[in-house]
Amino acid sequence: SDNTIVVLWGDHGFHLGDLGIWTKHTNYEQANRIPILVIAPGVTRPGTSTRQPAESVDIFPTLAKLAGLPAPGGPQPIDGRSLVPVLKDSRARVRDHAFHAYPRRTMGRAIRTDRYRMVEWRRPGEPVKTAQYELYDYQDDPQETENHADKQPEVLARLKAILSKYPEAFSRSRKKKSGAASNPNIQSPLIANKPIRVMAEVSARNGHGVVLCQGGQEQGYAVHFIQGRPAFDIRVNGRVTRILAPDPIQGSIKLEASLDKKTMRLSANGKLLVESPSPGLIPVQPKDSMSIGQDELSAAGDYKAPNPFNGKVISTKVLSSK
Repeated sequence: SDNTIVVLWGDHGFHLGDLGIWTKHTNYEQANRIPILVIAPGVTRPGTSTRQPAESVDIFPTLAKLAGLPAPGGPQPIDGRSLVPVLKDSRARVRDHAFHAYPRRTMGRAIRTDRYRMVEWRRPGEPVKTAQYELYDYQDDPQETENHADKQPEVLARLKAILSKYPEAFSRSRKKKSGAASNPNIQSPLIANKPIRVMAEVSARNGHGVVLCQGGQEQGYAVHFIQGRPAFDIRVNGRVTRILAPDPIQGSIKLEASLDKKTMRLSANGKLLVESPSPGLIPVQPKDSMSIGQDELSAAGDYKAPNPFNGKVISTKVLSSK
C-alpha cells in the first residue's frame, strides 16, 4: 500500500428505460460517464475527488507519469493527457472538455464540458450545414429532457468550434436509397404538444418502408407502408399507436396523416382510409431529427430502422399548429 499505484475504472452505463432507451449504445450521459478511481501513494489524498473532464485514453499517460516512465510514444499520436496535476490538486485542470463519438446510422460526435454536452449528427464527409445538433445543460436539466441547441446559440457555437479541431470519421461512398430525399439539409418542425398534419406524395408498387418520420424510441411519428398498405405510427413516451389502411394502394399516391388531441387519421388521394382515437399529442420535441425515405436514427414507429422505402418520395410537408 505504500508503493503500489492502483487504478480502478469501469465500463459505461446501461439505459434501463430512461429516455425511453434500453442498452448502452447512445451519446447520452448514462452510456458515457464511467468511474475512474486512482490511488497513488505520495500523490493522491484519501477522500478527494475532482470535476475534471477525463477520457479513458488519459489512463495510459497518467500511469506512465506516476511510474516515472517517459511519456508514451508510438507510430500513431497518443490522444490521452496525464492527469497527475489533477491527482495532486483536484482544482487543477489539464483539459476543459472530453470528446466521444458513437454512430447511430450517422456519426454522432460529442463534446462534454463540466456543464454541457453537444452532439453533432452528420454523415462523414458531408457539409457542416447538413448537421443536426443536440445540446444538454446538466446544471439546469441533469436528466437531458430538453435539447437547448436553439436556445443557447453562443454555447453551441463555442462547442462547435472545439469539435472542429477533431478529425472526422472515415467517409465511405454510399449508394443512395431509392426513397431518400434529395435535400440533405432537412429541417425538423417543432411538434411538441401541437396537432400535426403530415403530407407526402409518393409513387410505389407494393410499397414498403418509411416515407417520412421524425423522432425515435421516445417520441415521434412515422408515415410508412406495410406490404402496400399505408400506415401512420405515433409514439408517445415510448408506446406506439398505429393506424393501418385496410387495403393496399399503388401508383401515384397523395398521403395525408393527422394527429390532434382526439383523433388520428390517415387519408390517400383525398379519401379517408382509417381513423382512431388519439393517444394524445407528442409531449416532448423528439431528439431524433426528421428523415425522408428511411428512418435514419432509432425507430420512430413500430418497425426495425432504417426500413427504407422501396418507392419514390416526390414531395413532403409537415404542418404543426398551436
